[in-house]
Amino acid sequence: MRQILTVIFFLNVLTGLTQNRIIKNINLSGNKQTKDFVIFRELSFQNGDTINLNDWHSIKEHNEENLLNTGLFNFVTISQDSTNSDKNYLTIVIVVEERWYLWPYPILEHADRNFSSFLYYHDWQMINYGFYLEKENFRGRNEVLKAKVRLGYHEQYGFYYGKPFFRNNKNNGVGYFFAYNRQHESSYATDNNRLKYVSCDTCYLRQSYESEFYFLHRFDFYHHLNLTLGFADRKATDTLLALNPNFYQNDQSQITYLTAQISYSIDKRDIHYYPIRGYYLGIAAKKYGVGLFNGLNKYAVFFDGRKFWQFSPRWTAANSIGIRKASEKLPYILNYGLGYGAYLNGFEYFVIQGSDFVTFKNMVRFNILPRKVSYFPFIPLNKFNKIHYAAYINAFFHTGYVKNYQSITANNNTMENTLLYSYGLGLDIVTYYDKVFRIDFSVNNFGQKGIYLHMTAPI
Repeated sequence: MRQILTVIFFLNVLTGLTQNRIIKNINLSGNKQTKDFVIFRELSFQNGDTINLNDWHSIKEHNEENLLNTGLFNFVTISQDSTNSDKNYLTIVIVVEERWYLWPYPILEHADRNFSSFLYYHDWQMINYGFYLEKENFRGRNEVLKAKVRLGYHEQYGFYYGKPFFRNNKNNGVGYFFAYNRQHESSYATDNNRLKYVSCDTCYLRQSYESEFYFLHRFDFYHHLNLTLGFADRKATDTLLALNPNFYQNDQSQITYLTAQISYSIDKRDIHYYPIRGYYLGIAAKKYGVGLFNGLNKYAVFFDGRKFWQFSPRWTAANSIGIRKASEKLPYILNYGLGYGAYLNGFEYFVIQGSDFVTFKNMVRFNILPRKVSYFPFIPLNKFNKIHYAAYINAFFHTGYVKNYQSITANNNTMENTLLYSYGLGLDIVTYYDKVFRIDFSVNNFGQKGIYLHMTAPI
């Protein structure tokens, strides 16, 4: 018996050795604009590495996902060169199909907190218009350059430049953002869980200058550290202060302050814009008021955790937890809870203000239309005539809680400082250029029902 086990052991060892290959060449094609080193940065292998063919499927899938998550390509295919006759060496072929990178387009958009809220209130004054220029993959180095002139409800003149890494230092990157904002109308309080607005046709109720400098560090494919230093100068008219003396803080019509934020994330999702497998963990701490200016002295800490499971080829599940803890006595402009960036399904029309919140989201999905690729030969541009799409139905249950230390009971904000939950069904359509179109039917614990539209992944 011992001899048989010994023979089996050595056979396994020999089989494993015969499956080992040394990577001799990595051939790239399709990257007409993208520099080779941008692609090589995302690969878990390089020339001279030894890989076991038994692991090839996992290596191939993992690296295709890495390249797709750069946002530079619509399609990526990694394969072995079948013409290679050397059994000891391996040639890997990577074929990418680049996206369209230059987006000069007019701005015509709603200025509400989300699309469903805009459709519900149909306030056509809340429209932005203007011109927006975005150059992705600038210089073929995965840099981003943006310029914006936005008029209408929320005027903004802005500029952004992002460089995720340097050629000689592929772990460090930088970014810079500047914007000037002003608006004729502004919210100043919540009443019955809805925003209250005031407007002035002949003046700007709010004006602000904002700038931020980012330092980015990537430890490896999954672990990222961001440091942000910011500056803000904000002004408000006496009209706003008369309605809410705590709009900025202590009846101040102008505040100037610096901010500092540190954030760390672990991102092991397969496809970032609509994950099926993997998880994401992120934590951030932000300080409002850092030396030089004494306009503010507040803090906020954030935690974001998401987990994705695939039970079968077509059944998946997702869960998330979101937590915010902040200073108790925040000015109005920082005292946001749910209804802006973070929200619960079924509460899209409402704003639940507060310093702290916690949310739990759970869903089960069924892939009713597996991923398909279609060609449209009548479209002359090959960056647009080949698209992929898929569709999922889901059932969800969301719950959350917002703590408002400054709650005013006279305003009947019944959703603050109370348990919130909702449930319902949804349909997600996922397609190229990272687009997700959603329609949800939700019921919340206040008995309110509705159909809501979104342009982002549910979790």
